[in-house]
Amino acid sequence: MEEIDFTEQAKRPTLLTILCVLTFISSGWTVASNLSTYFGDTQQQQEIAEEVLDGAREDIEEQEGPAASIMEGYFNQAEKLIAYQKPLALNNIIFGAIILFGAAYMWRLNRRGFLLYAFGCTLQVVVPIFIAGMVPILFWPTLIINAIFVGLYATQKKYLVYQ
Repeated sequence: MEEIDFTEQAKRPTLLTILCVLTFISSGWTVASNLSTYFGDTQQQQEIAEEVLDGAREDIEEQEGPAASIMEGYFNQAEKLIAYQKPLALNNIIFGAIILFGAAYMWRLNRRGFLLYAFGCTLQVVVPIFIAGMVPILFWPTLIINAIFVGLYATQKKYLVYQ
């Protein structure tokens, strides 16, 4: 008769391992950098950013045509990002931590991690609309990367179980 080993743990697929490691690195970096933004000297950061924007705006004002109006839109959004720096940093800290917890659950092959991860990724992009009243052009890369990762994690759901 064959012996069955009930203590054997399921193997984590390679893609899931890679996704989790990339998530730990990127979300950990997001949380750490936004902690420094949230608790740092935002007044000094705002002054430096406004100086850079003013200098760039003067260069753009010399240009004409559609490129100038597009750049003006970028500058308006950049000014809003500067004005809402602390609330946006807090948003990234909270939802970055939720994303990290989701990845940690998925690392242990727990299906709840996918729900946490998808929830964190979605709200990390949606909440700034309510905070700053806009969809910053600078958030598009975050939206695209989050969508790709949620899609890739979704392909790995078959390996995840509710524990």
